Order: sequence, then C-alpha cells, then structure tokens
Amino acid sequence: MAGLNVDGLYTFNGPFQHTSYLLKQSGVYLISVFDGTRHVVLDIGESHDIHARISNHDRADQWQLHAGGLPLHVSTYYCDEPTRMSMERQLRARFNPVCGVR
Repeated sequence: MAGLNVDGLYTFNGPFQHTSYLLKQSGVYLISVFDGTRHVVLDIGESHDIHARISNHDRADQWQLHAGGLPLHVSTYYCDEPTRMSMERQLRARFNPVCGVR
C-alpha cells in the first residue's frame, strides 16, 4: 500500500477501516472519509499509543456524526513525541477539522 499523501507534506500509513492495522506506537492519526474523489479530514490527533487511542476515542461519536454514513478511515504517521506534537498542531491549523475543536 502506498499510503495516504497528506497535502504533499507527509505520507501516512493507511487509510485503514479497522483498528487491527494500528500499532501500539507513538504518532499522529488522521480520521477521514472517502467521498468518492478524495479523503475528507474529520479529525487529527496524536498519542503515545495510537491503537489504544483510536480503539477508545472520546470523539468517536463525533466522527460518526460527521461521516454522513460513509465508512471512517484512520491513517497513521508513527514518530516520537516532539514530532507528533508539532505535526498535530501544523496539520490541525492547515485542515481545521470539524471534530475536536480546541
């Protein structure tokens, strides 16, 4: 799998529709839906354990609400803590996702 190119900035692993593909590692995650043409970003976050975070996420209901009946996808970029925190800020500012407003 080639991965999901995020606006020419990063190539994420995925997109995946099931958490079994997610690793218990530090990184950034991107929640999206495929609208038939492109992946529309719903949420972006970071965690020290992406598998656990996505499997038990407090915004999962928001994702479903904004998915409009389309299947959710998660893409990942595994990296260390300073990188993941910086990437999350950069990508949230660029995409302004509808879920997880801070």
